[in-house]
Amino acid sequence: METSHLRRWFSEIGGALQSRTLVGRDRYRFAATDLSDAAFSVIDAELLKRFDLVIADPAAVLSLTTAEREAVRVAIVNDGLGLLLLAGSEPLRADATDDAAFFLSWKTARAGDEAAPNETNARAARLRWPGLATPLEHPVPVAPLVFEESAGEIPLVSDSQGVPVVTSFRRGRGEIALSLVLESWRWRLDEQSPTFARYWSYLLHHVAKPQTSETPQWLIATAAHTPILPNQPLALVYSAAGAPAGAAEITFSETGERTVLPLAQDPTEPQNWRATVWPRHAGWHRVTTSPGGAYLNFLVHEPDEWTSLAPARRRASTAAFVARSKPRAREEPLTSSASLRSSQKLSPPLLFAMFLLSAGYLWVERRRAINT
Repeated sequence: METSHLRRWFSEIGGALQSRTLVGRDRYRFAATDLSDAAFSVIDAELLKRFDLVIADPAAVLSLTTAEREAVRVAIVNDGLGLLLLAGSEPLRADATDDAAFFLSWKTARAGDEAAPNETNARAARLRWPGLATPLEHPVPVAPLVFEESAGEIPLVSDSQGVPVVTSFRRGRGEIALSLVLESWRWRLDEQSPTFARYWSYLLHHVAKPQTSETPQWLIATAAHTPILPNQPLALVYSAAGAPAGAAEITFSETGERTVLPLAQDPTEPQNWRATVWPRHAGWHRVTTSPGGAYLNFLVHEPDEWTSLAPARRRASTAAFVARSKPRAREEPLTSSASLRSSQKLSPPLLFAMFLLSAGYLWVERRRAINT
């Protein structure tokens, strides 16, 4: 059911999806959004290049041949392929004796001690994820399992109580996620197609192969509109689908002086390589990875061109340091002289009582004058 509803949704949004469903021993049913011949006999590197994400259950991954699992592993690590595993109701334990540990790094346990081993009592949960102000209004069935904490595990989706129901692990350039959500297709049957679309759009964005530019490019990561000055840190980013072809260099245009720039791959954004440099001279510079490759020209300004900016930078740095180091003040009933003055103002009942006393005094004096 999940696969068929996903295929229909992909057709509605103009996406492409191919599915292979086991219907018998070595017998499969194939389907595709474009109604083309989607049959394929084996899973290999050439086939996987056509996909950004593979969705499967853990048993299907483990049933692949050794060569097929190796092809999937290489596609994840080197090419950024995403793998989304849909868990069942049984606890999951990785077998560390073979390459299954690469795909199944999770340990799950039954939620609560009252569940019998053969029960599948799914629970209804309202899902939420970062960027969602409140949990989704309509609940969805979730497997009666909980994730046991593992190093490097990234929570993606949780229930309304903050308990993770979808988590992932980074694997090289790609990501492998495990979902405890059992039947998201129920949203579509309950006329909640927008909710179904929001959930799957979020998962695809975070798990599928990242869309990177085919053309390598250099970027300046320093704050925008901030002039580049000598002996000030300048953060540079080299973004590309593959590793740099050669060593990065910065060339000072006026003298031709070259400086080798070490690049470090970003652990969370594998398509980016980062470096920080302190230009020593004012003037035009060029950073490049190899002759004829991607390059970026940038201008280092003379220090006296931005003299008014230096005090502002120092004040901003000082203010940020003070804000970080200053302890939070305890709330006090009276925090200033203004609050002391305001607390000493006469209350309305007291003013009214004083008015009555004054009026009564005047009335008595007038009666006394009339009698005399």
